[in-house]
Amino acid sequence: MEEQYTQAVERTKQEAIDAADAAASAVSAGALVAFLALVLGAVAGWFGGHSGVAHPVIVDRLLPGRRRL
Repeated sequence: MEEQYTQAVERTKQEAIDAADAAASAVSAGALVAFLALVLGAVAGWFGGHSGVAHPVIVDRLLPGRRRL
């Protein structure tokens, strides 16, 4: 009877370890994907911000009579 109990405990411990390993792998993969998405979003924001700026030199050439604040 005690031997069955010990085997059941060991089997349950191993199943818990396997489940924890699987969960850790899934979480780490998700974290990596989230990090890459954040980096891609930052790069896209930088490009968008850079392309949306009115550069003074170009604006002065296009609109020479504009008033400056």
